Parts: sequence; structure tokens; C-alpha cells
Amino acid sequence: MKENIKTQSDKTQPSAGNYQINKPLKLNTVNEGESTDNVLVHGADNEVKSVPRNEFGGGAQDLQQTLDNGNNASLDSNNSKLKFLEGSENNRIFEVRVGDGLVQSSLSLGNTYASLSHSEPAPGHVNSNISATNAGIILSNNDNGVNGWYNMLYVPYNTTSQTTYTLPIDKPNGNYTLATTDDISGGSTTPTLQQVVETGEFYFDPESHEGNATCLGFYGTDKENVAIIGRGSGLLAGTNEFTLSTTASGLNATILRGRYIEGKNLNFELPEDKDSGTYTLATLNDITGGSQNLQQVLDQGSYGRKGHTEVSINDDSGAIITNSTDGTAFARIISKWINNSNCTPELQSYNVNGSTTVSIIPPVAFTNIMFPAKSAAGDYTVATLDDLVWSSGTGSNSIKASNGGSNATGSNAVAQGNATLAAGNNGSHSEGNFTAALGDSSHAEGTGTLASGQNSHAEGQDSKAMDDIAHAEGLNTQATAVASHSEGSGTVASGYASHAQGSGSKAEGMNSHAEGQNTIASGPASHSQGSGSKATGFSSHAGGNNSEANGMFSFVHGLDSKANGENTIVFGKNIIGDSNDTAYVDFLNIKRLATGNAVNGIGLDANGNVVESSISGNFTPTITAIENVTDLAVLEATYSKVGNIVTARVTFVAEVNVANTRSGFFLTTPTSIYNFSANIGTGTVVNVSDNDYVPAICQGFNTTSFTVSFYPHFNGNQYQGSLIFQYSIE
Repeated sequence: MKENIKTQSDKTQPSAGNYQINKPLKLNTVNEGESTDNVLVHGADNEVKSVPRNEFGGGAQDLQQTLDNGNNASLDSNNSKLKFLEGSENNRIFEVRVGDGLVQSSLSLGNTYASLSHSEPAPGHVNSNISATNAGIILSNNDNGVNGWYNMLYVPYNTTSQTTYTLPIDKPNGNYTLATTDDISGGSTTPTLQQVVETGEFYFDPESHEGNATCLGFYGTDKENVAIIGRGSGLLAGTNEFTLSTTASGLNATILRGRYIEGKNLNFELPEDKDSGTYTLATLNDITGGSQNLQQVLDQGSYGRKGHTEVSINDDSGAIITNSTDGTAFARIISKWINNSNCTPELQSYNVNGSTTVSIIPPVAFTNIMFPAKSAAGDYTVATLDDLVWSSGTGSNSIKASNGGSNATGSNAVAQGNATLAAGNNGSHSEGNFTAALGDSSHAEGTGTLASGQNSHAEGQDSKAMDDIAHAEGLNTQATAVASHSEGSGTVASGYASHAQGSGSKAEGMNSHAEGQNTIASGPASHSQGSGSKATGFSSHAGGNNSEANGMFSFVHGLDSKANGENTIVFGKNIIGDSNDTAYVDFLNIKRLATGNAVNGIGLDANGNVVESSISGNFTPTITAIENVTDLAVLEATYSKVGNIVTARVTFVAEVNVANTRSGFFLTTPTSIYNFSANIGTGTVVNVSDNDYVPAICQGFNTTSFTVSFYPHFNGNQYQGSLIFQYSIE
């Protein structure tokens, strides 16, 4: 152990009563102290003294000091955190969040808003929020988008008055609109007729009198009757009956009454060809000679004509005929007697260009011929058998085109075109030329295509969709796996949910994708593109020309290159990448570099790998006085870095104020310090004039600076120091 206590001369010995120790002091047992205890120090006069702890700094911090060192804190993988006054003066944020990753509650305050929220997952899927801004207050509750329900109450900012709203709590589920008392009963809104009827009131003219009343209203148990009476005349309408009447001299004379007769629909029309004037309706008793039935009329004559229309009835037929003005065209309906067992109707239209006759052949069974009820107005043409191009297929409810030799053998199948076959059930469909839809609900179109998988689709020429939900299109393509898709020319998608496109490309791996010309994607979730490239590794990518990505998660792009390692990346021509987690390039050209101090250097090893190398150079530290020094200046500062270790050398000058007193200053480092609480270096401080050499200690202070301490024996003269310090960056 080095002897640290210097023996004093007789003239500087301490006064009587002090105990002097000239040998190193070693204590075998030291009792644990308290935070309020003082600290023993070695004074400049070689005496041991007691100094309060707070004289050394580093005591308790106030809130401002705490915020200056950081205003964010978190626990439990950031599920619970405190964000305190983050941001700028015009945009401060205060946030408290407590949660476990699923359920959480938070309070957030900003310059322009305040928000209180709670969210939790199933079974409730609840996300509730109360927020306030200068626009108003919003209360919302939703289910995080699971079922789509969302409840919100918005109270906007009122700039004209102070308003208080109270919400009712006894409402059933539903949507309600809040109303003020001015909107209810007696407000400015005019009631509807329905609202008036529901009041049950009946209006009477206060000036009317008995036998000459004026009124409007509904009456009856269920208000099923209506009355409109105006001083002598009235209309009464009730269930299945109405009465139109007039009253004179206290007598009620009914002039018109109508009643509902079950099973009958009767319309009585007034003649429209009368001149202006007053006419009297006649009753049966007013007709001279009484009424005649149809037989009596026919006995008087079986032919009648009015204008262009004539009616003719004889023993074997009856006809209604309408003729043109010049007699060259007519339309007629004829009912004919054929024999004792058969009669037939006939509808005929004739003009100089020809005639059309609709005849009903005597029936051989009880049948009904019904015309469809069209939903849209328009003109429709009835087709004959010669007009039909479709006929029934051999499958249940299937149809096929009448020409072309197609057939629909599956249920609900459709076949059309030339020599097509729809054999799948549940609506398979073939069309085009020599196509076949063999799978249920499959579809084949084009020329020579085949859709044999369920819900598969083949189109183009000679393409085949051979598994369920597969899709093949283009020229001679094949989709042979479930949910696969091939397109282009000669491509094959044989992996589950794979996709091949381009020319001659093959997607063989599950979820793989091959595109370009003659590329292969055989690894699961792999991707090949370009020409002749192969992606065989899991989730690999190969692009360019004849390149291969063989390693898991590997990536290659270029000419005749290979990425064989796991996570290997290769760019360029004729490069073989065998090492895992390594990127290979031929030349590396970097357009721009960021500015700043380098923390390491790079170089190439014998295999061409980029490795870390040492760096060195000058740096400009900041020097700041702590105690007993002035006129500080850095003369020179250099550093070197090898791996994670930084070594630096600094020379400086300083003016000392008081001799035999602890002196020191702060000095910044060229890079960050990993363990800044450690002693990182030493040095020597020299006063040449007085031949005074004293040691200096370098102690880490924070991640970017350290303290330098020394005890000079003289003052008034300039000291020059040299420091060497070393630290790790990680």
C-alpha cells in the first residue's frame, strides 16, 4: 500500500491535542452509516475533517431537475406508462396509462384537449371515451369494430347561453332524438291529420242548429266511419257502405247509396258524349217497354254494327270483328262449334300483306297456359318453337344450346357453343369450343379448356384447372392444386394457393409465386422472377437471369448468382453466397455518407467480408472548470478506437487559485461512455516553474463527459497536464 500521509516538519506539526498518523491507516471493521452522516476527508493541512454530504452535490432532486433528465416512465413492457409534459410550449402532452396489454385505462391531457378512456377485449369488446375540446364534449362507447355498434353523445360548445341537459333513464333500446319543451304539445309544429284523428274529437260549427248541422269527423267504436255534413247536404262513409244525401225542410232525401256486394266488382259510369246541360238519370221503371234479356235481343236479330266494329252470332259460331276504314284490314275473335265434343276459339289479324291467326287446338288434358307477369312496362313478343335455341339437357334442371352438339349432364348445368360438356352438378357451365366443365359449379370457356375441380375456372386455349377453386387462363396453362392460379403461356401452378404467370414458369411450392420466363418457385412462400431463376428455399426470392435462392429467407438478384445460406443476400453477377446472415455484392458504391463522428471503422478480411477496423483522429473536447482553476485550455486531443474500446490522450493548461486544494474540471469524450461510473484514466499535472508534479484522476461523470481532479502544491503559476483515459462504448 502506498503511503499517502506526508510527514510534516517540526515547524508545521499540528497543535497539541491532535493525534498524528504517519503510517497507512487500515480499518478491519467499519459500521454501516446513515444517509445523514458526514464524510471524513483529508484536508490540505493533513488533518482529517468532517464534511456534510450535501457539500459534494448529488443530493435529492426537485421536480424540475427530474424532468430535465427525462419525462417518460414505463412498466410491464410499456403496458403502463407515465408521459409528463412532453412536447413544446404550445403542444404539451400529459398521459397516464395503466394496463396489462389487453385491458387498459388512460388519462391524456394536451393544450387543446382532455381525454379519459377505457378499453378491454372479449367478451365485452368495450372501448369507452370521454373527451373535451374547444368544440364541445363527446361521450362515446363502441365495441372496437367487432359487431359494428357505436354509441356517442355530442354536446357542442354553446356561445350564446348556458344550457343544462338531463337524460331520461327509462327508455327501451333504440335511437332517440332529444327535444326541448317548445317542441312538445303547443309548439309551432302543425299537427298531422293522424294526430288529430287519434284525439277522438269531432268538429261542429257553433252556428249550426238541429237538422241543419255542419260537422267533420270520425265516429264509431274504432273510428271506422267518416262524416262530412254541410248545412243540408252530406257524405257518410262507413264499413262496406256510403250514402250521399241532401236535406230540405227537415226531410232527409237519399239520392245515392252504395254497398259492397261480396264477389262482385261493379263500376257505373255516366255517359261522356252529352252536351252541356242538366240531365236526369232514369230508373228501370222509366224505360218504355220494360227491360229485355239477351235472348229477347237475339230473337230480334243476331247481327249488330256500330262504327268499325260488328258483332255476329249464329248457330255454329260467334264473332266480334273490327274493320279498317277502307275494308282492307280487320281483326276478329271467333268462337266455333266443331262437333258435339269440341269447340275452339280463334284470334285473327288480317291486312293486305297477310294474316296471323292464333288457334287453340281442342285439348286432350286439363292444362293452363299462363303468361308471365313482367315487372317492367314494355312490349314483349311471344316466341314459337322455331325461335328457341335452348333445350333441356340430360341433367336435372339443366339446359343446352340446341345447335353445336353440346350437352349438360350435371344438375342445373348449362352447355353452349360447339361440342361442349357441362357434367358438374350445382350449376357447372361450359361454353366455347370443345370445352368441359366436369367439377361441381365449375366453368370452362374458350377452346379445348378443362375445369375439373370443384368451383374451378378454365379459360383461353388448352388451359386446365384441375383442382378445387383453381383458375387457369391463357395458352396451355395448368392450375393443378387447390386455390392455385396459372396464367400466360405454358405456366404451371402446382402448389397450394400458388400463382404462376408469364411463359413456362412453375409455382411448385405452397403459397409460391413464379413469374417471367421459365422461372421456378419450389420453396414454400417463395418468389421467382426474371428468366430461368429458381427460388427453392423457404420464403426465398430469386430474380434476374439464371440465379438461384436456395437458402431459407435468402434473396438473390443478378446473373448466374446463388444465395445458398440462410438469410443470405446476393446482388450481382457470378457470385456464390454460402454464409448465413451475410450480404454479397461485387462493387459497393455509396452515393452519400451522413455527417458525424465515426464510432468504428470498416475493412475487408481475406474472404472479402466487411469487418470492423480501428479508427483514430483528433477531437475537440469541451473543458469546463469545477473548482480552484481558471484559464483552462485544451492544447491537443487525439483518440483511437479498436473494437469497442476507445483510448484518448489530452494535454491542457490551467491556472491554480489556491495551493494544496482539490482542483478539477469537466472534459467531454469523443464518443459515448458505456460504464460512466468507473475510473477511466490517469494523468500528470506539472508546474515547471516550481518543479511540482502531481497525479490526476479521470472519473466518469455521465455518458459524454468525465471529471479530472488533482491537488497542486503551489498557486499563481500555470500548470500543464497530460491525460490518458480509456473506456468501452458497449
